[in-house]
Amino acid sequence: MVLKLVRRILRALNQRIHSMVRPFRMIRQKKLLQNRSLSLFSSNCVGCLMLHDLGMQYHSPFVNLFLNAKDFIKYLKNYLI
Repeated sequence: MVLKLVRRILRALNQRIHSMVRPFRMIRQKKLLQNRSLSLFSSNCVGCLMLHDLGMQYHSPFVNLFLNAKDFIKYLKNYLI
């Protein structure tokens, strides 16, 4: 019971620390990014979140959409031909 409480506290602290550090990490990542006109393929909206965090525009058919692995590979095969 005490162990569960400790785990919950540690998880909450970890999330809080991550939310405080993330903006500074994104500033560093923006400075390191050299190619500002890139194409990012992702089977879900995580790719758009990454671009958003980097302050870049995104033009993706997968905004708020999820494709399973089989359909995503099929899309990529058709797209890259």
